[in-house]
Amino acid sequence: MENTEARHLMPSYVKDFKCIGGTCEDTCCAGWYIAIDEATYKKYKKVKDPTMKKRLDKELVAKKGSEDGEHVAKIKLKNNRCAFLSKEGWCDIYSNLGEKYLSNTCTLYPRTINQVDQNFEYSIALSCPEAARLVLLQKDPITFVRSQEIVSNPIISSMIQYNSQKPKKWQDYFHVLREHMIAIIQDRNYTLEERFMILEDFIKKLQLYSVPTSIKRIPSLLEEKRILQKRVEAPMLGLINVLVELRTNKKWPSSRYEVCYEAMLQGLGWTIEKEIKDIYKAYEEGYKKYYIPFMLEKEYLLENYFVHYIFERVVPLDGISPMESFKVMKLYEQLIKLHLVGMAKAQKGLSEEDVLQLIQSFSKVFDHNPLYHSKLLKEIH
Repeated sequence: MENTEARHLMPSYVKDFKCIGGTCEDTCCAGWYIAIDEATYKKYKKVKDPTMKKRLDKELVAKKGSEDGEHVAKIKLKNNRCAFLSKEGWCDIYSNLGEKYLSNTCTLYPRTINQVDQNFEYSIALSCPEAARLVLLQKDPITFVRSQEIVSNPIISSMIQYNSQKPKKWQDYFHVLREHMIAIIQDRNYTLEERFMILEDFIKKLQLYSVPTSIKRIPSLLEEKRILQKRVEAPMLGLINVLVELRTNKKWPSSRYEVCYEAMLQGLGWTIEKEIKDIYKAYEEGYKKYYIPFMLEKEYLLENYFVHYIFERVVPLDGISPMESFKVMKLYEQLIKLHLVGMAKAQKGLSEEDVLQLIQSFSKVFDHNPLYHSKLLKEIH
């Protein structure tokens, strides 16, 4: 696609994002794999500048037998940082060769673009600290902006088609389903925990209606009055053991997340010998004494996170079924709450900065690791 006018949809904050470069407290050029696409790799092979050519030849590693045009090579990491990241925190490829020499990954991040039917949907990844601040700190509910703009060869993260005019499967109701889910998460007549209960009941009904013989009942489901069915849920303490196992096998790729993780364990008093009843007691104290009072004033932080989550991930189309999609979202809700309760207990309170650090670093560690998801999902019901 080249210079084509297309419909755009994005949260209102996306156009306000600007990279803060060297002042970023957790640069995107460190802590994870940096893939190089085929077109960019070919450009690097043709670089004339002798200094940069020598560095590119030294610091790039070709991926043998790759059939994926987005991943034919990678950049070496030095002390867990991109080999082309300067001491001042800027990109030497950008500084010396220009923007057109950045890979697709580096050009796009932290932005994501999903093509959903005829719309291009723009979002930003919360693994970027500046993006996390921009999204989470809004006190008013997130709003969305539609526009008609020129699109020139966009880098698409995912492409989704559905037929809202003649629905034949539950996915064809995607647009109204996502709007309904966002409306539930933004309903401030309820606490966020209550909103998740309402959302879970909605998803369970949607799951029942997702079979071909029942999809015509979906519009009536969207009209149902929200009824809160109170449930008492035990804290997700089984998740701690899985996190400890994951950490034992491999160091966390984010030092900022490591701080949050250790604070959580400290606050909940976790040790191998500790009995579950004692950890539960610590959780309950942290939850009632510190977490709930903080959230009474600052619950918009997590509301914004989950609205962003639903939009960026194209929920509920990110799972093979509505319930499979919701299970991952619920896992994230439980993990974030577990960390924040433990952190609050350890520090005798929470701050906005604590929540920002946890969500940003948590996103960097968990958002792109299916192995972590599969192991943790076994612990939730």
